[in-house]
Amino acid sequence: MNPIAPSTPVPRTGRIVAGTVAALVAAVLIAAAAFALYGDSKKGDDGYLSTGTERFTTATHALESERIDVGIDGKSWIAGVEDLGDARLKVAGAGGEPVFAGIGHKRDIDRYLREVSHTVLRDIDSSPFSARHVEIDPAHPRAPGPPAGQGFWAASTVGSGPQTLHWTPDVGDWAVVVMNADGSPGVAADVSAGAEIAFLEPLGWSLLGAGVLLLTVGVGLIGRELRPRRRSAA
Repeated sequence: MNPIAPSTPVPRTGRIVAGTVAALVAAVLIAAAAFALYGDSKKGDDGYLSTGTERFTTATHALESERIDVGIDGKSWIAGVEDLGDARLKVAGAGGEPVFAGIGHKRDIDRYLREVSHTVLRDIDSSPFSARHVEIDPAHPRAPGPPAGQGFWAASTVGSGPQTLHWTPDVGDWAVVVMNADGSPGVAADVSAGAEIAFLEPLGWSLLGAGVLLLTVGVGLIGRELRPRRRSAA
């Protein structure tokens, strides 16, 4: 009888590759979970994840945000539009003058500000704060009507002193507008934005659970195939 051969690893390439891929995907899921849970931990006592207060100024009639595209339609496995929570905008006239802030469908705002000089804020970054100002200067400018008198705003606020706008996100293309209450040119306002983003915590824990489970499977596949096996001689 031939002696038993020494133990040697006999890897099966397919399972090792599958285990490696599973472990890599698990690492991505765990990193995403950490990011979501970190974001949730940065919420204030009021439950909002907020930016700092920044001063925005323009010599034109209005400050307009770039297009806000809310494309989550209905309930999905991650989140539906109803899970986004409340969005909040705090605004105050820099000199205490009455100020207006509103959010509406982009098409309605475009129609309202057509032939009106205004400034569009693009590429806004909060850390550190930066924004690109794009001034729209029509060839034949006109003065806009008082913003609070327009009927298309989904949410708006107007008055002297600090104002707070609350809006429940809905599917569509939106934009935020900040103006003087009378629509006059020369806008200067201190603005901060916040959102509840209600799904961050459940999303984080769900991703973490899936990542740990997938990591366990991947490590198990790799370990099983790399374990030394005893081979019998013919």
